[in-house]
Amino acid sequence: MSREARIKMTSFLPPCPGLSTVHLSDGEIRRAVQTLTDGEKTAVMKIARVYAIKTPYDHEDLVQEAICRLFEGTRVWPRDVSAILVLAGVMRSIAWGWRRRTLETDRDLLQSSPNQEWVVLLHDVIMAFDRKPLRQQILIEMLKGTKGQELREWIVRLLQKKGMAPGTDVPKLDSILKEIRRDIEKFRR
Repeated sequence: MSREARIKMTSFLPPCPGLSTVHLSDGEIRRAVQTLTDGEKTAVMKIARVYAIKTPYDHEDLVQEAICRLFEGTRVWPRDVSAILVLAGVMRSIAWGWRRRTLETDRDLLQSSPNQEWVVLLHDVIMAFDRKPLRQQILIEMLKGTKGQELREWIVRLLQKKGMAPGTDVPKLDSILKEIRRDIEKFRR
């Protein structure tokens, strides 16, 4: 089967207005994966951890499988889509397939959609912070995609609203973020 035929069959992103249907070539995909920044690699691993929770496999296996499928051409990389979004979409698809295979005996769970599964999972993660409302608000903001300096500024404004911080205290912000990461890891286990 030709690469073009596989692309038509396996495109995992729905058509979006203004989104190019031109896909990266094999060489461009390899360069894009090889040139991922440390921040992008971290984001991909975090996303993989979330998707791998409901599967019998490790998050690293999920990332590896996603990259392999992109290299093989069984998944495509639209030219206008970021690395994180492409890898997240491929990993979500793979994780859902793995999950469906392990649930073949439970018909009720098989009838749920991938979106329902991940919404329930994210809800559970957020609810794990129910007794820590400040951290829960920060987690929700992180899940909305706020990161880096923008996240730090948002946290400072939140703390100031609550009368908890007169200005930016980097060690305090770092410790709050580390505690959130640790709590997520505990939830994951």
